[in-house]
Amino acid sequence: MWARIGADKGDDSKVFIEGCRALKVTPHVAAKDKHSAVDGRIKRHAGDKTSLKVRKRIKHIAGAFGWIKTVGG
Repeated sequence: MWARIGADKGDDSKVFIEGCRALKVTPHVAAKDKHSAVDGRIKRHAGDKTSLKVRKRIKHIAGAFGWIKTVGG
């Protein structure tokens, strides 16, 4: 059984993805716009779509905390 890991665009590299596969981990990586190492094997998993939706929610919440710290006092 393979484990899964979510990662952002900074981890979209051939070395990271190959390392995950060597450890039997399925990477769910946000793909860069150009020169992405994300291939069809990653995109075909249903968990990849779920991972992208959850990541969007987390970034929205993190942005709210940033606003609270800087503006909201």
